[in-house]
Amino acid sequence: MKNLTSKLMKEDIEFVKDLAKELETQDTRGTAQPCVYVITQEVIHTVPEGYSDELMCYWQETEYFERDWYEFKEDLINYYGEDEINELAISHILEMNSFADLKDSVEAEDIEAVVVYIERKQEPVLSRFNIFLTEKAAKEYIEKDKHNLKKPRIWVEYLWKNKEINQLAKVIKLLTKELD
Repeated sequence: MKNLTSKLMKEDIEFVKDLAKELETQDTRGTAQPCVYVITQEVIHTVPEGYSDELMCYWQETEYFERDWYEFKEDLINYYGEDEINELAISHILEMNSFADLKDSVEAEDIEAVVVYIERKQEPVLSRFNIFLTEKAAKEYIEKDKHNLKKPRIWVEYLWKNKEINQLAKVIKLLTKELD
């Protein structure tokens, strides 16, 4: 072991000690060790009618959710102008109260708006799939990359059948004891 410790830099030794301490003391959210932390984000899927009550309207390359109804109407007025809205006979949209009213109306087709039912889910960020040994590292990742993530969260996954992670956790603990 002395040969190994002589090759390790002081920073390496401190890193292993800190990692071991973090692994031992971090909140695992009721999940047994060993576990990893996975970044998830909100993903919106379209679903058939009856699978959800939430609607989304896609118009002019913008997604509008139910809370955006009044913003959608303002954008509609700004895009067409009140005179053109009357000429196109789509002024009836301005009298509607929700995307549910717009969903099956002829006016939606006239303005090329698509209203669909949606479901929101938290899913792993597959384009940047990463796992973290510590929650601290996962939080640091989110802070650095939050501009690319939509409502990120940290999910804890128990790795009870992952022999490599189990062995790595044991080695980190043993190594830490030897370095003390």
